[in-house]
Amino acid sequence: MAFIIIFLSCNAISFAQNNKTAQPDINAIVDSMMYGNDGFVSNKKIIGASIGVYYDGKTYNYSYGYADREKKIKVNNATQFEIGSNTKVFTGLMLSSEIAQGKMDSNDFIEKYVEVNPNIKHKVRLTDIANHISGLPTFHDSESLAELMAQDTTKDPLSLVTDAYMLSVLKKVDSLHNYGQYEYSNFAVGILGYILQKKEHTSYDKILQAIICKPLGLNNTTASLDTISTKVAKVYAHGERAPYIALCNTMLGAGAIKSDITDMMTFIKFQLHGNPLMNDALTISQKKYYNGEHLQIAMGWHIGDIYNSEIYTMRGDTYGASSLMMFDKAHKIGLVVLLNSANSGVVERCQNTFLAKVLNNTSDFQKRFQKPAIIINKTILEKYAGIYELQPGFDGTVTIEDGQLYLQLTGQPRGMFKSVEENWFTMEKYNCQLEFEKNDNGVCNTMVIHQNGQDISCKRK
Repeated sequence: MAFIIIFLSCNAISFAQNNKTAQPDINAIVDSMMYGNDGFVSNKKIIGASIGVYYDGKTYNYSYGYADREKKIKVNNATQFEIGSNTKVFTGLMLSSEIAQGKMDSNDFIEKYVEVNPNIKHKVRLTDIANHISGLPTFHDSESLAELMAQDTTKDPLSLVTDAYMLSVLKKVDSLHNYGQYEYSNFAVGILGYILQKKEHTSYDKILQAIICKPLGLNNTTASLDTISTKVAKVYAHGERAPYIALCNTMLGAGAIKSDITDMMTFIKFQLHGNPLMNDALTISQKKYYNGEHLQIAMGWHIGDIYNSEIYTMRGDTYGASSLMMFDKAHKIGLVVLLNSANSGVVERCQNTFLAKVLNNTSDFQKRFQKPAIIINKTILEKYAGIYELQPGFDGTVTIEDGQLYLQLTGQPRGMFKSVEENWFTMEKYNCQLEFEKNDNGVCNTMVIHQNGQDISCKRK
């Protein structure tokens, strides 16, 4: 199983029992990311890293390893990393600024700025692109792009993508795939960056500097490609040197930015506290334009519920770098992880570690555990009994005995849960909560397991 579920993990048990009341030690948390069992030291393919944490009104920056392994140049707070798709959030903020200033409109269709196939006119808005609901092609499953990708013999397929090719694809697209539904698209956001360049009659980097970097004081953030500067970290994949990402103008907005931990933490604090020069743009950029069942999108930010808190997250990967930025407005916390090694699994583990050890202490997550048990009407309680599928071959069986609710997962012992609300049950020892959802007819058809940041929806068989 990919999830930590009920009394399965010793780590989950020890964490649930030992880390509820103590104020989180940020230094210790980051030490565990770097030097713990799953940390950077144990992973020989992590060459260098910067980590930034914003907590309790304070900023913490950390450096690890080498910006250039061969020359033994160590990472410091001014080391620039490729941030990959985190660039998309900056592109979304640029669009938001243009909208806030009245230079563009959120309802503008893209044919106002670029030539498109007549069949998709009056269908794709600029905001659709920024929020991955445009229905335009992607780089991973589009037939129009697959042909080009197949020509690659250099292991650098993006080097074959030109402005002319991107624009030709846009003119060929005569239908939209699942318009209005989330589908991640590097192609589409690249086109948005190009539209911004056309509108402002200048380069993507100059727009970035004018709209974002100068007002926020980001002095070491750029979209220009500089492979000579010693500030730019070399990039690695599988422990070996990898190429820097080099993008044409029509792709810059999807993944071209490089930045250091100081600037990235300033950007995260801006997301939490705003800036008088950019507050209107910030409001537009944090608005939810796509609201799915388990995911919302706000100008590139991916928003989900973790530990009963709304978390804004974005991750980025290039040929030799992985990165993450994340913030929680309710608790005013933020995290940035920058690696000069391609390893998306490591940055994800860093986020999971941080949220587990910080948010799991918050009162809003613990409040149900602290509620006294209540007695639920037997008729209501028995409606929850049944078998719920977590995944094929792995079920959760709910039974009711003597007014108590029990859950048993396939191959595991049965556990008793305390009733704290009519449809909420808790087991504090293993930091687990059960939520039962009813349809409009009052029939319970879904059980959701909440544990250690995971929300696992289980349909009733």
